[in-house]
Amino acid sequence: RKLGVAVHILKDLYLQSRKCFWEFADSYKCERFDQKVVKKALNSSRGMLLVNADHVSAWNLRKLALNRDHCTFESEIRFSNLVLCKHSKSSHAWSHRRWCFNKKFSDAKPSVSVLKDELKICSKVANMYPKNYYAWSQRGWLATRFL
Repeated sequence: RKLGVAVHILKDLYLQSRKCFWEFADSYKCERFDQKVVKKALNSSRGMLLVNADHVSAWNLRKLALNRDHCTFESEIRFSNLVLCKHSKSSHAWSHRRWCFNKKFSDAKPSVSVLKDELKICSKVANMYPKNYYAWSQRGWLATRFL
């Protein structure tokens, strides 16, 4: 459950990421961007969400990036896995995950391996915190939506 970032660095990481995020997010949202803006916006949102997983604007920017094909479903799921290891009760992280699944599998069902991986993450988080409403809700949602 450790991110490999020293505790005394977290405040500076968050503040610097937030500053960078707001600098590049408006350009990215208004479609005035190049690859540098895309990279800076995604990296700064990553830094912010690793410290504060409930930053809605950062999650929304990541949704926009997925819609524009600047990141992939797989990379977003891997990133949210990392966020959930540290912030397992973040409703926004779980919501983003669900949104990613709905976007990717709007017309088709996910493969058995994708579902197994998702259930494994839900189980891992539920085992860490047995009363984690979001992990159990995600399992129920998967069963209702895809099985």
